[in-house]
Amino acid sequence: PGTLSPDSKLLALARFDAPAYQSSGLRAATTDPSFDAAMRLYQSKNYRAAAAALQSLPAQQRDSAQTQFFLSACLLLTGNPSGAESVATRVIARGDSPFLEEAYWLRAKSRFAARKLETARGDLHSLISLKGDWERKANQLLTQSLEVR
Repeated sequence: PGTLSPDSKLLALARFDAPAYQSSGLRAATTDPSFDAAMRLYQSKNYRAAAAALQSLPAQQRDSAQTQFFLSACLLLTGNPSGAESVATRVIARGDSPFLEEAYWLRAKSRFAARKLETARGDLHSLISLKGDWERKANQLLTQSLEVR
């Protein structure tokens, strides 16, 4: 009676809160007015419009790790886990950036949402191996994921 179905457990694993964005500091290394406008939409939780605005940026800005990371978050938050996974993969492929750990987290969440349990766990293992700020959260989520078969 009090147990969740495997599908409900997967949905719980996929639950995702929007990453914070602040318009100053390391994570926001731009003065591009178009990017700033897109991020104002993001901050107001208009993720669909923010995604469209981020996708319409000029190529150089659109391809930055920062833009790709927040675009991936928008895609996941608007119910497009496969799009989010693809874009997060591009952020991860760049290697070391201020967004690397969170990109692994985001990709794991998108894979849980797409019911790709084993590959999501693989992302959590990769995140744990980085031994960074997200290690503890990744360990907790990995442990929870082991309850789902």
